[in-house]
Amino acid sequence: MLKKHNPICAMIVCLALTLVFASCGKKKGQEDFEKGMKAFAVKDYKTAMTQFESAAGQGHDEAQYYLGLCCAKGFGVKKDMDKAFKWYSQAAEQGNAKAMLDLAVSCYMEGKGVKKDEKKAYDLIEKAADKGEPDAMWVLGEQYIAGDNFSNQSMKKAEKLWKKAFDIYRKRAQKGDTSAMCRVGRCYLRGRGVTKDTNEYVKWIRKAADSGDGAAMFELGDIYFWGKYLYRDIDEAVEWYAKAAENGELSAMLKLGLLYRIGDRVEKDPREAIRWYALAAETGDETAWWQLIEFACDDDPSIKEAARRAMKTIDPPNDPYILQFMRDEDLLPASASSAAKADDDRAVDAAKAYDGPVADMAVDAAAEDKGPSYYENAKASEPAYEKAYDGPEENVKG
Repeated sequence: MLKKHNPICAMIVCLALTLVFASCGKKKGQEDFEKGMKAFAVKDYKTAMTQFESAAGQGHDEAQYYLGLCCAKGFGVKKDMDKAFKWYSQAAEQGNAKAMLDLAVSCYMEGKGVKKDEKKAYDLIEKAADKGEPDAMWVLGEQYIAGDNFSNQSMKKAEKLWKKAFDIYRKRAQKGDTSAMCRVGRCYLRGRGVTKDTNEYVKWIRKAADSGDGAAMFELGDIYFWGKYLYRDIDEAVEWYAKAAENGELSAMLKLGLLYRIGDRVEKDPREAIRWYALAAETGDETAWWQLIEFACDDDPSIKEAARRAMKTIDPPNDPYILQFMRDEDLLPASASSAAKADDDRAVDAAKAYDGPVADMAVDAAAEDKGPSYYENAKASEPAYEKAYDGPEENVKG
């Protein structure tokens, strides 16, 4: 005799099986990655890094890519191209197309984090393009027509790639992707994959800026500043630069610092320049640090003090020249003092890497900070860079 099945029990079993299969199909580390992306979206980079590291440890390729991006850009950590190369490489090995492109353009092309290798870079760009990464298609198309490579045939290949990239960008932009909006705009500006139209370029950049994209805000600021595709409006330009800088856009911070430092189309204001350079310095940007050092040596006591007060609140980068200045002027913040002195090997490496009296300064400062044990380590490596001690004075920055 057949038993009647309880429909409610059947529904519960089906639901349970659905959840089991869904969890089985989920990529390892996906939950941590999604938490990281939510934090990344609101520029809570430290939380994002923690979540990405957890996901990356489980082999999540997108988390590995974003760790590389954070290390390369200085999001939540000091810029470190060695670490960026490491994470990009791990993600690329798993077939992540974005990682392949950044590994090619930011590392192998520039020789950052790894020895320069243009052939390796081109191979990676081609692989990324084959995987459907539109940015790689754009770059590869530019390579097809660069220099002696230009021909009617190479132009046709490039145009085919650009058209494919433009279609992908436009679909993403229509779904609200602000980065894609910027790229659609730039396609119109350059005539890549679509007929050139500067009005469309401005429209898409403005749309991305209004949607909160920092890069687009900076670009719109430039459009107003130079008055090339719109009427010139310096006030509007500065307003957009400020919005971009507050949104974490390093280029905008440096631009505002420069404008107020030299008084280019705005009233010269050293204190305002210091404010923006200090914000940029927090990302580890060395250009901003050298500008702050220049202000910290200004003849005007109030400007000098404003710069030094700002510098005391920021952890310095690993540049031995900057570290030496900070030590000499007693400007190392409490949080950085131990970190700047903690690693015996770092000053030895710094001394090896730089010529002239700075090699002496790195060794002597570390000897003072770390005592006899450090000094012995430094002296032991001295023969390898003994000639650096006799370098010319002009080798020293600043």
